[in-house]
Amino acid sequence: MLVQVRTFLRGRAGASLEDIARHLGVTPAVASDLCAMWIAKGRVERVHAGAGCAGCDRCAARELAWYRWTGE
Repeated sequence: MLVQVRTFLRGRAGASLEDIARHLGVTPAVASDLCAMWIAKGRVERVHAGAGCAGCDRCAARELAWYRWTGE
């Protein structure tokens, strides 16, 4: 599954934890653990994306984080 996370993140500018989990077919907790492994290796960066997004207010109450591939 680590390779799937790598491939997914390499193909885009970044992704939310929910997007990663949905792509892998796992829970956000599992996706978080997988991202944490890549973060520990220095290949993935967790980026604070602020609260809310495009103004729909569906996620304004929670803090969003994006993950992006920084390794090779």
